[in-house]
Amino acid sequence: MKLKRLLTMLTVFAMAAVLAGCATSAPAAGSQGGSSEKQDSGSDAAGKTYKIAYVVRDSGSIYSQYITDFNEACEALGVEPVIISYENDTAKWPDALENAVTMGCDAVYSWPDDQAMADYAGSYYKQQGIPHCSMGIDSADADFTLLGDQVAMGNALGEQVAAWVEANLGDEPFEWALLEYTSAEHVAARSQAMEDKVTELCPNGTQVAALEAQTLDEGMNQTENLLQLHPNVQVLVCCEDTAAMGAVEVFRAAGKTGDQYAIFGACFGDQVGNAIIRGDVYRESIAFDKFGPDVVENLVKLIEGETVEHEVYGGFIPVTAENVREVMEMFDYEVIE
Repeated sequence: MKLKRLLTMLTVFAMAAVLAGCATSAPAAGSQGGSSEKQDSGSDAAGKTYKIAYVVRDSGSIYSQYITDFNEACEALGVEPVIISYENDTAKWPDALENAVTMGCDAVYSWPDDQAMADYAGSYYKQQGIPHCSMGIDSADADFTLLGDQVAMGNALGEQVAAWVEANLGDEPFEWALLEYTSAEHVAARSQAMEDKVTELCPNGTQVAALEAQTLDEGMNQTENLLQLHPNVQVLVCCEDTAAMGAVEVFRAAGKTGDQYAIFGACFGDQVGNAIIRGDVYRESIAFDKFGPDVVENLVKLIEGETVEHEVYGGFIPVTAENVREVMEMFDYEVIE
């Protein structure tokens, strides 16, 4: 049974803001552009290169692999990518979507944080007649949606936690807590699956808290609160790696490092990979597999008048100390020794 949260805090829609200064398609402050090389598959009969926008949560966050993946997919097809970062401010979501139109984009790939945002984007681009893919949250008006199996992802991380506990803590009793993310239904399913699987597979563990945390600051603040009330916590399971990285700093400052302590998270990124390599407290994560090619190829098909399936599913990769360098290389991340 899910424990009552120790704290109630305002949930910030952390993943929905836009960089307001994007006015041209050239890479500039707050935007990133890819190769200008043109290929037949990314242009129309007159030779005009297609331009596709990716409206992202934060271009400077640990989720930068999604941007890299998208840019590489665009380059492979001769498409011009446009990155619009809304910098975790939901109030800028409508402007973010409009910026893609103002910049003359032929299609848009958007990353909403909740159902209302997904539906707003789907309706807006349908009215504009612009092909649109929604990332993570389905909308009836979106041309298609990129989905991940959040329950399977949560179960996988729960199994990773259980394996680490068995190897490092054995049958000894231990306390653990969850940094969850419940404001978005699809991610809430991942949180619940993590919680349920750890509870199932770690009978010697006692869950002492479930706290809402999505951002780096929230991860730090909630972990500080957690340790004040439950100083014996050894394992922290996080639904989002951004929050997990905040928790890592608090565990380190509290001296909770070494083989008896562990933090786990999901979504991965270069900072997470290097933290796993460091090996002091951040143990394992889950990375989404590269799905940029599927998204860009389907958007090009829609631009050219073809039809596509409404649901496109992306896979994920469990990241451990054993394969982290390989995953870092796959995403072209720098390893900092």
